[in-house]
Amino acid sequence: MTIKRWPFDRKGPPKKPNAKKILAGLAAALSLTAMQSTAAVEPLQTSGNQILVGNQAKALGGHSLFWHNVPAAGSLYNADTVSRLKNDWNSKVIRAAIGIEVPFNSENTYIGNKGSSLAAIDRVVNAAVANDMYVIIDFHTHHADQVENVAHDFFNEVSSRYGHLNNVIYEVFNEPEWCGEHGRWASTIKPYAERVIQTIRNNDPDNLVIVGTTCFSQDVDVAAANPINDVNVAYTLHFYAATPAHQQPLRDKAQTALDRGAPLFVTEWGTTTFTGNGVVDEAQTRTWINWLNERGISHVNWSASTQPESSAIWNGDMTYKHSGLLVGELVQQTNGTTTPPTGEISGPCDLHFVPAKAEAESFCTAKGIQFEATTDIGGGQNMGWLDAGDWVTFDLDVPASGQYFIDYRVASDLGDGRFRTEAANGTALGTISVPNTGGWQNWQTQTHTVQLSQGTQTVKLVAETGGWNLNWFEVRAGEVCEGADCPCEGAECPCSDCNGTPVKFEAETFVAMQGVQLENTSDVGGGQNVGYIDSGDWITYNGALPASADNRYVVSYRVARQPSGNAKFKIEQPGGAAVYGEISVPSTGGWQTWTTINHTITIPANANGFALAAIDGGWNINWIEIKPATIQPPEPPKPPTNPLKLQAEDYINFNDTTPGNEGGAHRSDDVDIQATTDTNGGFNVGWVEAGEWLEYEFFLESPDFYAADVRVASDQTGGALQLQIDGQNVGQAITVGNTGGWQAWTTKNTLIGDLSAGTHTLRVYAQSGPLNLNWVELKRTTPAPATSCFNIAEDRLNVHLDAHCAAGSNLQYSWDFGDGNSATGLTASHSYYTNGTYTITLTVSDTRTTDTSSQQVTVDFSAPAGPVDFYGELMVNGNRIHGEKTGEPAQVRGMSFFWSNTGWGQEKWWNASTVDRMVDEFKVELVRGAMGTDEGGGYLHDASNKARLQAVVEQAIARNVYVIIDWHTHHAEDNIGEAITFFSEMAQLYGHHDNVIFEIYNEPLNTTSWGTIKHYAEQVIPAIRAHSDNLIVVGTRTWSQNVDEAAFDKINDSNTAYALHFYVGSHGNHVRNLAQTALNNGAAIFASEWGIWPNNNYDGMNADDWMNFLDQNKISWANWAISDKVDPNTGQLEPPSMFNPDGSLSSSGQYVVNKLNEYAAQAPWRQAIAN
Repeated sequence: MTIKRWPFDRKGPPKKPNAKKILAGLAAALSLTAMQSTAAVEPLQTSGNQILVGNQAKALGGHSLFWHNVPAAGSLYNADTVSRLKNDWNSKVIRAAIGIEVPFNSENTYIGNKGSSLAAIDRVVNAAVANDMYVIIDFHTHHADQVENVAHDFFNEVSSRYGHLNNVIYEVFNEPEWCGEHGRWASTIKPYAERVIQTIRNNDPDNLVIVGTTCFSQDVDVAAANPINDVNVAYTLHFYAATPAHQQPLRDKAQTALDRGAPLFVTEWGTTTFTGNGVVDEAQTRTWINWLNERGISHVNWSASTQPESSAIWNGDMTYKHSGLLVGELVQQTNGTTTPPTGEISGPCDLHFVPAKAEAESFCTAKGIQFEATTDIGGGQNMGWLDAGDWVTFDLDVPASGQYFIDYRVASDLGDGRFRTEAANGTALGTISVPNTGGWQNWQTQTHTVQLSQGTQTVKLVAETGGWNLNWFEVRAGEVCEGADCPCEGAECPCSDCNGTPVKFEAETFVAMQGVQLENTSDVGGGQNVGYIDSGDWITYNGALPASADNRYVVSYRVARQPSGNAKFKIEQPGGAAVYGEISVPSTGGWQTWTTINHTITIPANANGFALAAIDGGWNINWIEIKPATIQPPEPPKPPTNPLKLQAEDYINFNDTTPGNEGGAHRSDDVDIQATTDTNGGFNVGWVEAGEWLEYEFFLESPDFYAADVRVASDQTGGALQLQIDGQNVGQAITVGNTGGWQAWTTKNTLIGDLSAGTHTLRVYAQSGPLNLNWVELKRTTPAPATSCFNIAEDRLNVHLDAHCAAGSNLQYSWDFGDGNSATGLTASHSYYTNGTYTITLTVSDTRTTDTSSQQVTVDFSAPAGPVDFYGELMVNGNRIHGEKTGEPAQVRGMSFFWSNTGWGQEKWWNASTVDRMVDEFKVELVRGAMGTDEGGGYLHDASNKARLQAVVEQAIARNVYVIIDWHTHHAEDNIGEAITFFSEMAQLYGHHDNVIFEIYNEPLNTTSWGTIKHYAEQVIPAIRAHSDNLIVVGTRTWSQNVDEAAFDKINDSNTAYALHFYVGSHGNHVRNLAQTALNNGAAIFASEWGIWPNNNYDGMNADDWMNFLDQNKISWANWAISDKVDPNTGQLEPPSMFNPDGSLSSSGQYVVNKLNEYAAQAPWRQAIAN
């Protein structure tokens, strides 16, 4: 890839005078009292595709603050924060993300409070100048073009105040949306930017301006093709390293922009996915920063905050998170600094209850250390860069005085390292020597015995000599083996060493997942736990397991669960091909009330990771620890394996999709061969792409059971290989992945099975690429015994059986259904015709062993009368609404009555017969009684509205469908007393019926803050809870669209969801994105009102998009409205009424009825009746 290098002889503007000298005369007027330093920063000037720092091309690394309007984030807009980032990490840039018109915490935005916003900017600018840093003043919004008048006011203010400072950079549009709408650059963003830049240039003729690009500042290639005509403009690039679309595809777009001559500035990047949560992707993060540094592109990280998300750099106590330490290291790297923070630093200071493992990053205080990502088992970070005199402390809680063993996980590329462990009073407890382990990431465990006193105490590790790394240490008690009984080296050793070292996996270190979310945990040790788990969700972990003589392990899980009853999950092979065991999670009394559960299971010796799969939802997990169940004796002699290694270049036949040997080595046909730097040298086959294959011939002297090791490398996605022997697929497909380079080799393995003696043909088939192949080694191995296991799915009369969890090779399956019938195969289905309890038995066998397992199933012919009988009470569970009886997400759909107000022409609909018609003819599962309250003719003016509502509620209960009692108003906070009285009465009358849902505020206006809504709800909800625990729905700001605000500041009630309202002709991706944000932050949503608007010209595609979104997220809904109301002014049907005046269905009514009929055929409760 060619990087354009532009000449640096372009004459920029004259160098600005020393900022401090100018400020000396302005201090009184601008209150810029913090700027006392004497150094100044160099001006920034674009030249071709580079941003020059004082006529020198180089990258700057820094940090971005979070939205200033969020109170916790705004409190960090001060000199202490900026100084800490400079002192800890030599940060060169600070970004002030000034929220402009966003709906959350709107009272603190620039529009909501201009004075406090300018004061926040002032504090950050002052601090940046005092610390010789650059400062980006960011107009932080996705919709700057909609508030352009505000942008002119904003940038006129800041450019007139700070335009004389070299430090200042202007960011005029943070993240325009419009993904896929490249034309928006030319039609909207560029013209907006040019006008706003002119406002800046009126006060500041030459400071750098940065302009956002389409698709959340990713389409820099589009902007580069149509650049802005200004003397000093760069273009915004944003990425989040763990988001696949933000990886190589986005780097390619950025390279295109550079090749077109556009200078780039990454004003926001994250270590996680774009949600700000999930795992920290260190590999992709490092790839990105290396890429930026190579091209001289400056960057600032999102975010320097204590937000409860993985991408924030600080915990709530201002200690550094995993992301914060990684970002700090990379900012130092960009700025050419490797010196650790001066003086003492503070860590999370976890208290470790002995026996316990203390990770290096859980330290309390330290001096002279730095952290880096470790490649040791379990991941995380290790501490390093230790010199003589450096030290680190940890807190322990010791249960009893006595002798303890401490294992230290150390690495060194030098040797002769040494440190001592001290008690809090300075008494030396023991000394450890660190040998040369063969590399800074080649880990060994060193052990000694120490005497510890009972109680909470601090221990200090003091470096007597430097040159070593520490990943963790473990304190444990155990009897001492001596003499002939000691299987370890040395005269004395802990017997428990023979078990192998237990391995602990923090829940947040998963490598893949489906459906779960992370949150901060209050459990001992802090960090994050995995939560919001639903049935079918899963999480996968990689890492070798400790040695075990018989492959039996005790697996402990740190879990929490608020609902009553138990929830189950499985531990299995990633992908589910083999299930190792199941375990039940009890109710612990709260989502952060933790307990440890365990079971003993067998895991195959070659396992390199595992997965947890939720059978039931509603539980949290903080960590998993795996240790051998039995003491492993000294390793017996291994059986001969007679490995047979086939070098990649020794093929006898091939298929290559490109002509010629791209590597140019060894052979002259079309296979691409090159010299390899792997151990033992030789050649590898490279440039392997999908559809290509290589064939080899080999001979076996005797039959046996075989496995294969495959040596592979890739610098990209890696692809997958399938082995075939004698024309048949053998083993699992081998996923290669990115190994870190084309010559960064790793060994993958798969079980092949039984092979006969004689000559065989092996084909290595590439399902996808690109990848390199060095060799394939076939070796004898001992297969795992056949292990019977199966899962049952019941739907009343029928059972569906699945034996994927059974373990073994070349298994045969035999089912006995317990009623005289049987079947064979991996899966089976069976119908029972008599009520009763039946024992189902599965027998599995291979050529060597046989195993059986049994489960019971109870058959009950009784069918539900309707959705309420089937689901029961609707209960919030994480970000879903579940049926109490099913324990699964329950999605119900139906219709909303129009306003009940007397005189509004709707009295004819509000009756039992309408409910019957909705249920019988239109298949609704839900009706909503929209009782008008304070509008003319509403409940507060005419009490007959309540009688209409009660008629609907009582008939819905009789028909076994759900019913929403809706306080239908835009101003509920004006009548809190009346609402309390009304809902107290309704809860007493109907709160014991599972059918009833209380919607206490229909649609707050956009001028009503979430704080006002929440205050109202917190007064009304107790009136309901005094009589009922049924589901409550609360409206949100902007006519119940800003569910995202509620998600960040939830109501403290365990069964409250938030109303989402939309009309498909007006509300599309923007409102769906708000809803997705709410779901991602753990809020349950109920779409209690949506409509087709306008009635006779609706956006059918958008309607389908909305239906798909609701279905994917299991969101229940009620369509607006059961009505045939005609607008008295136009004489036209008032959209979106369900019926025409003649009683026929309107166009919108027909669309909704079609959907209701479509869904009725799929409804689980109807299928239960049918069966």
